[in-house]
Amino acid sequence: MISGCLCDIIWRNKHMIMESKTRIYKTCVRPILIYAAEIRAKTAKTEQIIRTTEMKTLRQIANLSLRDRVRSETIRERCQIQDVLRWARSRRRYWRDHVGKMGEERLAKIAKSQKPETK
Repeated sequence: MISGCLCDIIWRNKHMIMESKTRIYKTCVRPILIYAAEIRAKTAKTEQIIRTTEMKTLRQIANLSLRDRVRSETIRERCQIQDVLRWARSRRRYWRDHVGKMGEERLAKIAKSQKPETK
């Protein structure tokens, strides 16, 4: 949704350089795309949706279409952007390590380490 709103304003803007477009993508679109990836269940369907949305946006940034038949890795290199799922995994690892360093009284640490009670 957010990527579609920015399509005409930013992605297809011929006067804006690609570096500026990728910065906007990294700061606005990508965090929304992987929102709550630290806790969300990882399924093949959600990964496919996220990757498809990412590549659609990157193709618009690079001014390419599917008919140009340019590989995804090439587009990522051209835009200098890491794969969104790889980036999400690194964020998940960062969050896990961050919670691990917290004090025992912190709520996030308690919620992570305790198992839910059964009925």
